[in-house]
Amino acid sequence: GTVSVSANTHTQGFGSIEQRVNERTRDNLMQFDVAANIDAGKLVPKQAKLSVPVYASINRTVLTPQYDPYDKDVSYKEKLNAAASKDKRDSIRNAAIDQTTIKTLNFTNVRVMPGTKPGLLKLSNFDFSYSYTQIEQSSPVVLQNKITRHRGGLGYTYNKSSRYIEPFKNLVHSRTPWLAWIRDFNFNLMPSYLSFRADVNRQFGEFIPRIVNTIDSKVDRVDTTYDKYFTFDRFYNLRWDLSRSLNLDFSATNNARVDEPYGRIDTKAKKDSVRDNLYRGGRNTMYQQKATLGYRLPLNKIPLTDWIESRYSYGTSYSWIGASLLAPNLGNTIENSQENNLNLQFNFSSLYAKSRWMRALDNIPAPKPKNNLPDTKKPPALGSVLLTKEEALRGLSGKPRTEALRKWKERRRDERIAQRMLKASQLPEFNGLERTAGKLLTMIKGVTVNYSENYRSRIPGYMDKTKFIGQDWNTMAPGLDYVFGRQPDSNWLNQKAVQGLLSKDSMFNFLYRQNFEQRLNITAQL
Repeated sequence: GTVSVSANTHTQGFGSIEQRVNERTRDNLMQFDVAANIDAGKLVPKQAKLSVPVYASINRTVLTPQYDPYDKDVSYKEKLNAAASKDKRDSIRNAAIDQTTIKTLNFTNVRVMPGTKPGLLKLSNFDFSYSYTQIEQSSPVVLQNKITRHRGGLGYTYNKSSRYIEPFKNLVHSRTPWLAWIRDFNFNLMPSYLSFRADVNRQFGEFIPRIVNTIDSKVDRVDTTYDKYFTFDRFYNLRWDLSRSLNLDFSATNNARVDEPYGRIDTKAKKDSVRDNLYRGGRNTMYQQKATLGYRLPLNKIPLTDWIESRYSYGTSYSWIGASLLAPNLGNTIENSQENNLNLQFNFSSLYAKSRWMRALDNIPAPKPKNNLPDTKKPPALGSVLLTKEEALRGLSGKPRTEALRKWKERRRDERIAQRMLKASQLPEFNGLERTAGKLLTMIKGVTVNYSENYRSRIPGYMDKTKFIGQDWNTMAPGLDYVFGRQPDSNWLNQKAVQGLLSKDSMFNFLYRQNFEQRLNITAQL
């Protein structure tokens, strides 16, 4: 670990050479900072594989004025020395100096280090973080300004490479490309990424101004101001590669507030109220989620369409926004969206490569030598001349003749196959005009088509609450169909109104909104 210590000080009259006397400091500064950063996990046996990063610091700043803050023409030291008692001097000192103290203690990402094999229930998947910060400040006009912050977080993360099961890989022995989509069929039973995190943030601030009386005005007391909040947020993430072509992504955020009684939490009833609200998960103020399902169509697995890449994705979002405590009768607000995207990529260069006539457009043959007669005989494709049937069977009879006839037929078959393959590999020759016309016909090398349909709806005045996956499972509202993208119609709205799920308050005047967006984008590459 490391420990760092720093200090800074200056006295009254300090300044640069260029500064005038009245521009220089008129107070005495004393400041120090101590910080320590260690890994407490190294204090336990190595076999524990424990990581406990700890950071602690304390910072204190004290400003002592040259003159008394209430009697500007009286030196602070003179007023302090004129005090009749020690209590009086302490009172003058506490009221005159400006002091700030900051204390910090952090435990960041405390966890058990992972082993070689990941698992859903491994202890190394969990992590814990906690931070504590306290700021205390007082000055001639502030009796006490104390802010205490607590932040705790518990997380779970599972991350593993996808492992696909291919049930037909060993059953389909043929290597024909027409069966590739069956041979490559696969699925995955485990998610590749799964995470959850719960963060609790607590701040309690207490501000008490100092009573400063003058001859003309007398203030007997001032009210204490409290600056506090208590939030409880949860975050969910899921990534599941159901197959190499089918992927699911899901993320959700739930924001909640733990309601507190007014003022200090200094009675048993107040403490019990805060504790009960925390155990219930707080009062939900906002819920948001997104889900995307993407599928790559297997057109590239079929020889006729292997020059086409296509992907379709279905995305949804849903949000629930809590009503204000000042107007709960106006209801909450729910929103959802549905996004349909289709992407097509046509690689015409791969399509042209399927035809030897198209491939010949890019093949410029070498110039032929002059005065050479064309050779009309086909060269042997297998490297040696195939004998005629009579030559292969000459002088043979019986079993040797039958065996020689069988071998000759096999050689003739192989020669014909080789000739066809040789002919397919030989590209035809074009003249300049034919080549130019062919180039014009094949000038488009690729086309990309993007088509999307997006739907959105916003329903204010929704009276039900939200729980897991954004809906109330007691009433089954608003329904998983709406949560995952269904766009409501008038029948759906009337049904919810009959169930009492929409506000009937006479002051309600928010509008229901629904949007539809359609886009088509075509791009060609020449």
